[in-house]
Amino acid sequence: MKAISSFFVFLFVVQSIFAQKPKLIIPTGHTYPVVSITIDMDNKYLATADQSSEIKVWDIESSTELYPLIGHADGVNDVSFSPRNRLLASAGIDKKVILWDLQRVAKQSELVGHTDAVSRVVFSADGSFVISSSFDGKILIWNTASGALLREIVVGSPIHSFSISEGEQFLACGTRTGELALFNFQSGAKIKSVVLTAAINDVRFSKDGKQLVVADNAGKIILVDGSTLAVSKSIQAFAIRAYKIEFTNNPTIFMAVGRDPKKNYAFYSLNGEPVQTDLKLDEEGVAGFETGINAVLFSKSKYFLPNYSSCIRAYSVDDNKLSGNFCGKAKQIVSCSIDESGRFLAIASTRPEVLILDLTGATDARLIKAGKGTVQSLSFYPNQKKLVTASDDGNLRIWDTESWAPSATYPIDRMYSGSPINFDSLGMFYKKSTESGIDFYSPDKSKDGRIKLKNVFDYKISPDGKQLVTKSPNALNFYETAKVGKPTKITLTGVNGYAFGYNNNLYAIDGERIHIINSISKKEVNSFSLTTGVGSNNIEVLPQKNWIVTWNTSSGKFGASQDYSLNLWNAKSGKLISSFAGHGGAITSVEFIKDKFMLTSSLDGTIKVWSLDENIQSPLKATVIPLDETNWVVSTDIGLFDATSNAMNGLHYLKGSEFVNIDQLKQSYYEPSLLPKILGYNQEPIRTATELNELSLYPEISLLHPSLNNGKLGITLTDQGGGYGQVTILINDKETVNDLTQVTPIEKYSPEVSLSYSVAGHPNLKEGDLNKISVKAYNKSGNLVSRPKNVYLLPQGNKKTTPKLYALLVGISDYAGNQLDLKFAAKDAKDMADALEISGTQYIGKDNLEIKLLTTDNKDPRFRPTKPNIVRMLELFAKTSTANDILFVYLSGHGVNYGDPDPDFFYLTADAQDGSLADETIRKSVAISSTEFTQMIKKIPAVKQVMIIDACHSGQLLGNIAKSQNTMSSSQTRAIETMKDKTGLYVLAGSAANAVSYETNMYGQGVLTYSLLYGMKGPALRENEFVDIMKLFLFAVDKVPQLANSIGGIQKPEMRIPSEAVSFDIGKLTETERSKITLVEPKPVFIRSDFQEESELYDVLDITAEVDGHLKLKAGGGSGAIDFVDARKFFGGFSLRGRYSKKETSLTAKIKLFKDDKPFYEYEVTAETPNALTEKIVNEALQKSLAK
Repeated sequence: MKAISSFFVFLFVVQSIFAQKPKLIIPTGHTYPVVSITIDMDNKYLATADQSSEIKVWDIESSTELYPLIGHADGVNDVSFSPRNRLLASAGIDKKVILWDLQRVAKQSELVGHTDAVSRVVFSADGSFVISSSFDGKILIWNTASGALLREIVVGSPIHSFSISEGEQFLACGTRTGELALFNFQSGAKIKSVVLTAAINDVRFSKDGKQLVVADNAGKIILVDGSTLAVSKSIQAFAIRAYKIEFTNNPTIFMAVGRDPKKNYAFYSLNGEPVQTDLKLDEEGVAGFETGINAVLFSKSKYFLPNYSSCIRAYSVDDNKLSGNFCGKAKQIVSCSIDESGRFLAIASTRPEVLILDLTGATDARLIKAGKGTVQSLSFYPNQKKLVTASDDGNLRIWDTESWAPSATYPIDRMYSGSPINFDSLGMFYKKSTESGIDFYSPDKSKDGRIKLKNVFDYKISPDGKQLVTKSPNALNFYETAKVGKPTKITLTGVNGYAFGYNNNLYAIDGERIHIINSISKKEVNSFSLTTGVGSNNIEVLPQKNWIVTWNTSSGKFGASQDYSLNLWNAKSGKLISSFAGHGGAITSVEFIKDKFMLTSSLDGTIKVWSLDENIQSPLKATVIPLDETNWVVSTDIGLFDATSNAMNGLHYLKGSEFVNIDQLKQSYYEPSLLPKILGYNQEPIRTATELNELSLYPEISLLHPSLNNGKLGITLTDQGGGYGQVTILINDKETVNDLTQVTPIEKYSPEVSLSYSVAGHPNLKEGDLNKISVKAYNKSGNLVSRPKNVYLLPQGNKKTTPKLYALLVGISDYAGNQLDLKFAAKDAKDMADALEISGTQYIGKDNLEIKLLTTDNKDPRFRPTKPNIVRMLELFAKTSTANDILFVYLSGHGVNYGDPDPDFFYLTADAQDGSLADETIRKSVAISSTEFTQMIKKIPAVKQVMIIDACHSGQLLGNIAKSQNTMSSSQTRAIETMKDKTGLYVLAGSAANAVSYETNMYGQGVLTYSLLYGMKGPALRENEFVDIMKLFLFAVDKVPQLANSIGGIQKPEMRIPSEAVSFDIGKLTETERSKITLVEPKPVFIRSDFQEESELYDVLDITAEVDGHLKLKAGGGSGAIDFVDARKFFGGFSLRGRYSKKETSLTAKIKLFKDDKPFYEYEVTAETPNALTEKIVNEALQKSLAK
């Protein structure tokens, strides 16, 4: 995100600003077509509205979304800036005009007087009056300062638009009935009116006031005399609608926008002749083109047009070239569904992919490509691991939720892609797929068919699959699905929504009452009136509680009332339990997680998570915002947030009108795994957010360049009310000085203080390259820090020096105690060191490699992975490396979290007996915290830095690995984030909950290390030879979950990179060198066996233990051809089950070899002794499992 300009700090209102609490700003952008654009008097701000309840304010210079204005209870039709100050007026469907003071980013006043939706609002030329029009047929004139209503002009018909002539002598307005009326603006007297042929959408006076330009609902642009209202020319500009008129900087030329099958904009002169320009917009064939263009705005140097993705584009007035793009990353959410386990949330927005979020946090978000068009509806099977999607490319797809691959595709009429998907208890699902009927599908395709029923879009299937219900204007129609004939009708007028629920009852809503109908007897058994939410047209039932949720799915257009709230009712008593308000757009889906949480999606691009606990006052627990690709943000009302690393870079806080960089408050508000914690999937406690209501502003920074100050950086701090705290200096994003005031004391109470810091010859400066020096200043309380203030030093010298690679690789398999020992940690470090040496030699030469390997396989005490040796190596790097070099740190072994209330991450060294760190002496001698690593790495000059942590959390080994969800703890994630911020490190951290999933022998090493080496053999190389660190990290992030899923432990690597960093190479591998990196083929994994004696039905000869013992021997502690895991369940695991019998001198066993609990191979063996029988059982099983 581009830096936000300093003019956003309005210092003269600091005291009122900082009485407000910081608010997290997520740059969602618009999700509806933009209908109004306005620019402030200084051409610095843009405000836009899209008929949702949120107004967006943008910084024009950086094209950055600054914040939303939320205050209307309904959608916003129009926005207008004052010509004299930073006041913004908004016209609401809620019948209000709101004046916003953007110096405080708060409401100044609400102007209440209209009795219907407000259609347009403008300021008078001097800003002293506000003029608004409404569908109530009135134009009201208000005093800006007091908010008092001064006078009204009564038109009669619903007013869509009005215009005031230059000099404010006349006012012209256009109505829904096509009336064009002219008034004396000062007196309000009506001068003349005429009725044109269609509703008027916009009307504008020419600059000289002699002409009016009208845009109507039939696509015409009509030129009218400004005094007589005589029509001089009528132009069929658009085939469908003409929406808006805007004069260009040439007062005789205007631009019209509208809706047409071929082109949605046109330029005309005031004599009605087309004007040709070289403006080229993406037009016909672009998604969303059919909605047309609803707004246009010209300023001094730019003009602004919405595109068809709800963005606003700025074009230069001089050459019509694109000069800015005001666009968020959220999209309308058209459907969402939660699988029966409550783990996966599938989200369909206005894009071809479906986003899958793992609500447990165990795996990363993924996208599934669901066709060429956009997905219009989706739903998980209720009792199978399948997902159904319907896309407007004319295809319905069934997805397997274990592989996320499509298992079946059916053609459908694209017109019906948005029709609902309904299931019955037998696993059948039903969907309106063609005009002629409703198709039904079975998972095995054995009972697919069609219920022939025309003119039906909305329908419901009873849970037993025997009844299909449709609605007509005056009745609900019940059909038997086995043989559709004449329906049983239940007379109900005006039914909007209905759903099956408790006791097979059907619940129907008509906007005023809820009716409960027994689907067997076809009789109404109860009903109750809606005491709130009148007009709701949709209903969902929570059978476990016998509760009903009602809401309104209609999206009003240009004045239609829109209510985005939901209401929860007791179906038995009719009592209102709770109301849920917070969405800014129409609700598209309602889903439940058991009976504890409700998730609602909306066209506003958000998913709200609500608690269904009747005893809490604030049911909104979280807001989930899917962004581009697999990025997302989760936030709470108190400001806590979690986000993918890419999404985090676009966030900022707003406190009053001060924009606070996300890094400034991250320590207080960043809460990893926030959503899993809220939903109860992650048992870590949620931190209490630090109260920052008394937040004081940090000092203002000004810098004097070292070239003008004898090689010293000059720093001047000006107190802005919050006093002086620590002053931090970073060189090339690496923290060089934590607090300069500890080195050079300052006068804490002076209004201005000066400091200096010598950078001449500093070891952190790169030779032959541009260097960045940054300064950050804290307030006295230390709870708010400024954005970095930067200066740049030009390259010294003509060429760059060849960098050296300083690498420290640590692998600990053999700990001092017996509880922590691992199989592959030492081997992983050795393999990674070998790969670095091979690639580094090719890249920069062997003489430029300084690779230090510390493993427990090395008996030389100087190279054992103890804390003193690790510290010694990093101190050596600090003394010998330069800023041009590369630092690579790799840690493999055990990691633990320790500390309270916010634990730090500790890497256990070889002297650790166990994972306990309660004793301070032990902790300091056998563990290294992320804080200690940060301090040591800060002292190493190398600017290009990489850290890889392949850690296993110490803990009890689990008997059932398949149940373990091995995600990184919140404290470890925060520790890594802090390390990255202070050092500029590229960090990749893998995590597993236990040693079993961490290093199962299937791959012969840890999964993260295996993925990295795999990527270096070719798949992750840039240009098929360079080891690009970003490409390598991204490859591993994708690869690890795939590999880990196959062995049962779900590892989710965390990647952290500096926000402005550019990737770099750490090696080069030709085809010959790649072949030197060796990887073992994945091994078959065997789990516990189960044998019985045929007649006794228990294991008389203890064959089970004998078989498992033989399998362990074959595994060879990691060196064998197979692996053995002492567990009952394991993804992809083989298991042996059988029965044996004894006949005189021989034993016979009938065996089944299973894989993933499915029969894989059957065989029979005979032997004379139990040991020989066991040997034969195991040998044949191995032969089959190892067969290619």
